[in-house]
Amino acid sequence: MMKEVLQRDKESRQDLQHLCVSAIDLLMTTLERDVRDKLDIVFGDVIKILNRCLNQLAKDDCPILVAGETSSGKSTLLNVLLGENILPSSLLSTTSVICEIKYGTKKKAVMHLRDSDPITKQNILELDLNGPAEADLEKISQYIHLKGEARETTSNCYKVEIYWPLPLLEGGIFIVDSPGVGESAEMDEHVIKYISEAYAFMYVINSANAGGVQPGRLLKLLDLSKRIGPKDLHLLDPEAAIFVCNKWDQVPDHEKEEVKRNTLHKLKKPWPLLNESQLFYFSAVKAQEAGYVTDDLAMLLDGIDSLLPKSLRHKLTVQYSWILTLINEATKVILAKQNNAKRTQEERQAKAREVMERLENLRRFTDEKIKMLEENIKKKAGDAVQHLRQHLQSDETKATITRDTLEDAPSLASISKCDNVREKTTRLVSLHTLLAMRSWNASHRYFQKMEADLVKNFKDTFNLIEEKHQHEIDEALSPEATLATSPPSTAVGIKDETKATSVLTKVIIGVIAPLWLPLGAGTAVAFAATAAVVVLGLALVGAVVTLPFQLYRKVKKMADDRQFMKTYNENKEECIRGITDDVVKQFCKTKETGETSHLEDFVKVCLQKPIECLEKLKSTIPKIEEADKQMVEDLGKESRSQEELLKLYNPQYQECNTLQGKLALFNLRCLRQIDYNLDDLLSSTIQKIGSGSFGEVYKVQVNRQGNLKKAALKMGKEAVTEKNVIEFHNEEECLRYI
Repeated sequence: MMKEVLQRDKESRQDLQHLCVSAIDLLMTTLERDVRDKLDIVFGDVIKILNRCLNQLAKDDCPILVAGETSSGKSTLLNVLLGENILPSSLLSTTSVICEIKYGTKKKAVMHLRDSDPITKQNILELDLNGPAEADLEKISQYIHLKGEARETTSNCYKVEIYWPLPLLEGGIFIVDSPGVGESAEMDEHVIKYISEAYAFMYVINSANAGGVQPGRLLKLLDLSKRIGPKDLHLLDPEAAIFVCNKWDQVPDHEKEEVKRNTLHKLKKPWPLLNESQLFYFSAVKAQEAGYVTDDLAMLLDGIDSLLPKSLRHKLTVQYSWILTLINEATKVILAKQNNAKRTQEERQAKAREVMERLENLRRFTDEKIKMLEENIKKKAGDAVQHLRQHLQSDETKATITRDTLEDAPSLASISKCDNVREKTTRLVSLHTLLAMRSWNASHRYFQKMEADLVKNFKDTFNLIEEKHQHEIDEALSPEATLATSPPSTAVGIKDETKATSVLTKVIIGVIAPLWLPLGAGTAVAFAATAAVVVLGLALVGAVVTLPFQLYRKVKKMADDRQFMKTYNENKEECIRGITDDVVKQFCKTKETGETSHLEDFVKVCLQKPIECLEKLKSTIPKIEEADKQMVEDLGKESRSQEELLKLYNPQYQECNTLQGKLALFNLRCLRQIDYNLDDLLSSTIQKIGSGSFGEVYKVQVNRQGNLKKAALKMGKEAVTEKNVIEFHNEEECLRYI
C-alpha cells in the first residue's frame, strides 16, 4: 500500500513541479519586471519562494521519525516492524546517534564521522553487511552505541545510514531512529532537523516504567519542534502521529486499564487533540518471539499506513498554496494593467490621482481596525491571567500538583544526594504546575476558544480590509465602458478550498504561522488554536524551571541536609506540598511596575500566534499600500499607446488564466477531498429533477452517519478540463453561497 501511495505522490509532485516551473517562467520572462516587484514587496522574494517550493517537490525522501523515552525499546520495535534484526538493541544502552534505515539492494552501513577514520583517513566509512547477523550487528554497534559512562561523551559517529533490501522501504520511505529525547543537548540537536522534514512521527513509551510517560520527555520534543522556522515551507503535520506503549506484556493484567487511562491523561497534557485511536499497546519482544504478524502488530502496521497519505497531502498542499497565491496576485496586477490600457493618457493620470486619494482613506480605515484588534488582545490576555491565577491558587489544583509530583519524585537514600533531590523535586513541581495550567486549558479549552475568537476576528478584519481595499482599487482601475466585457472577479481568484482566500489572510496567517497551513485544509485554523498552546507554550518551560533555584535556597535555610533527608523520607508529601505552595506564589506574584508576572508571560506565549499575527498585519499593510501606490504611479505615467499595451497585456492575461486553470485542475485531481462516493450516490434511487445549460440535477439519497438524507446532485454536461475548470469552481461557489 505504501509503495502505491508514494508512487501517486511522486506523480503529483512531478505535475506540480511543472506548474511551479511555469509560474517561475511566467514571472521571470513573460510578465514585466514591475509585476514581480509588486509581489516582492508584499511576499518577499517570490522567485526564491517558488524555488524553495521546487526543491521541496523534487525530494523523493519520505522520512518517518521514531522518537521516545530512554530504554523504551525503539530499536527492538523497529526490528519487528521491518521484519529484520537491523538495529542493535539492549536494555543497558540505547541508540546514541541518528540511524537512518533506507532501501538498498546491497546490505551496507555508511558511517558519518566527526573526525576522519585513522585507517582510511575518510570522514565517511562504508561497511559491507554480508556476514552472519550477529557479526553485522556488532560492526554497527561499535559506532552507534556508547555504554556505561561513555554515554556522557560524544561519539565520533553522528549518523549511520543502514541500507537493506526491505520492500517496506521502497519508493523513498526511510526510518529515522532518533536518540532518546532529553538524554543530552547534543543528541536533541540531531533530532531537530528531522522534525520539519518528517512525514510521520511515532513516539515510543516505556509502559513497564513506573508512571509510564516520563514528565518532560514529550514536552522536550515539542519544544524542539517550535524552533523550526516557517522558511522550511513544510512542518511536521501534528495529526500524523501515533504513540506506541511498548513493553505492554510487562504491565500486570489487573493494572492495564488504569495504565491506559493514566497514559492517555498524561499524553493529553502536552498533546490535547490526542484521541485513543492514536495509541497502540504493544510488546516488541513478544512479537519478535512469535515470529508471525500478531493481531496487535497488524493494528500497529495499519496505524502507520494511515499516517502517510495525510502527511503527503499536507506537504503538497503547502507548496500548491504558495504557487496559486502568487499567480493569483500576479493575474490581478495584469488585469489592472489591461484595464488601464483602455484609457487615454489623460484619463490614466486622473484615475491615478483618484486611486491615491482612495488609498489614503483606506490607510485611516485600517489604522482604526488595527487599534481595535490591539485593545481586544490586551483585554483577553488580562482576563486569562485572572482565570489562571484563581485556578492555581485553589486547594484542589495545588493538591493535584503535589500528587503528580509525588508519583515521579526521586528516592533519597544518601545525604550526599540531598542537593540533587532538592533540585529535581522542585523542577518536577514547576513542571507539574505548568502542566496543571495546560490541563485546565485542555478541559476548559480556554485558550483554544480565545484564540479561535481572535483568529475569527482577525480574519473578519483582514477580509474587511481586503474587501474595501479591492473595492477601492477595482472601482478606480476598472474602465466603466468595458465592465461588461471584463472577466468576472471570481475567475481571477480561484477558490482553493479555504476560507482564508484574501491575500492579507494568506500573508499574515500563512507566512508567519505554518501550523495554520495547509491553506486547503478545512481544519487547519481549528487545529492551530490548540497547537499554539501546546508548542508555543513550551517557551516558558525554561523560565519556569529557574524558579526552583530561588526556592532551593529557602529549603536549604530551613534545615541541614540530615534534617532534610529525615523530613523528606518520613513525610515526602508534606515536603512537596510546601514547595508547591512556594512555586504557585511565585507564579501568581505580581511583579514590579514595568515587569510582567510569570502568568502574564505564560499567557503571552499562549497567545503568541495572534500577537505575531497582529504585528505581521501592522508591518504588511504598509507594504501592500506601498506596492499599490507604486503600481498606480506606474499606471499613471504609462505613455505607450492603447493598441501597443493591449497587444502586450492581452496575451499575458491569457497565459495567467491558462496557468490558473492548470492549477485549479491539479487541485481538483490531486488535493481535493471528496465527501461522497459518486458510485454510491448513483447506485441509490436517482430521479432527474431539472436541466440547464451547465448541467443536470438529480434527486439522490446521501448516507449521513447511518441515516439516509435526501439531496440534490448536480452533474456537469462536460468533462472538467483546464479550460473550463474555473467555470466549475465558480458554479460551485454560487451553489454554496445560495
